[in-house]
Amino acid sequence: RYLQQLLENNPKELIDTLFIPLCKNALKLINDPFGNYLIQKLITYFNQEQMLKLLTIISPSFYEISCNSHGTRVLQKMIGLLSSPIIKNYFYELVKPIVTPLLKDLNGTYIVQKFATQNLTEYGLKINAIIIENSSELCTHRHGCCVIQKYLETKDQTMIPALLDKLIEDSLLLIVDQFGNYVIQTILLMGDIKYGNKLAEKISPNIVFYAKHKYSSNVVEKCFDYCNGIYLKNLMNNVQKKENLTKLILDEHGNYVVQKALSLSSPKKQKNMLGTIKTLFDKLKTLPFGERVISRI
Repeated sequence: RYLQQLLENNPKELIDTLFIPLCKNALKLINDPFGNYLIQKLITYFNQEQMLKLLTIISPSFYEISCNSHGTRVLQKMIGLLSSPIIKNYFYELVKPIVTPLLKDLNGTYIVQKFATQNLTEYGLKINAIIIENSSELCTHRHGCCVIQKYLETKDQTMIPALLDKLIEDSLLLIVDQFGNYVIQTILLMGDIKYGNKLAEKISPNIVFYAKHKYSSNVVEKCFDYCNGIYLKNLMNNVQKKENLTKLILDEHGNYVVQKALSLSSPKKQKNMLGTIKTLFDKLKTLPFGERVISRI
């Protein structure tokens, strides 16, 4: 605090005095609970040449700093102060190879998002392209999936259509993942029937597998509400087939899909489905969830 106060009174003289020792101890100070505040204050008075020199010194530890709870604040402050095209490009070259690892980190993600937002026309679109290319890897990570969901919620038309196409393309891998399935559910909840239809088309041929799976069964259940026409019809028909219906109603996850299909079926189809299900009541009663299913039906 004393040094910060001195800095406000005579910034040029103090910076000239502190710059060399600062550079020698940059990593230690940037990641320090107290030192980081001094660095944030100092860099507001740096010229672009000094900024580039500091960035060059810390570049070998750029990822470590980005993921540090104190270091990330210094880098975010720095991003807001970058004005020279040379230093912006240098910063981009540091971020570019580690975009995906950074987005998986609670602190690192802010570096990518802030730099992309601040420099949308120069580097933001390039970073978005990297995110789209690696979106499936991000979706299957605890923090990465939240980042992708946030991107989807922004409805940024410079990247959302391409991102949605990539995610739907990889949807069969994502819906069986403990984190990825939530991303696909988010896409369905966005309400664009086009993507619901594409997903239904992919799921239908292997409806039993996906409806019985712990994670994808939730997606299958929602898919009924967000597809239409021939895609919904095929999805319904595949659940209503006697051999499929038998497998699904006796499964702890699949039975929810059957209940969903039953609630949307025509009276005639309902009657046929119920006829098959009733013959399985004795088997259902032996299962832990059976009585609950019978009660609901």
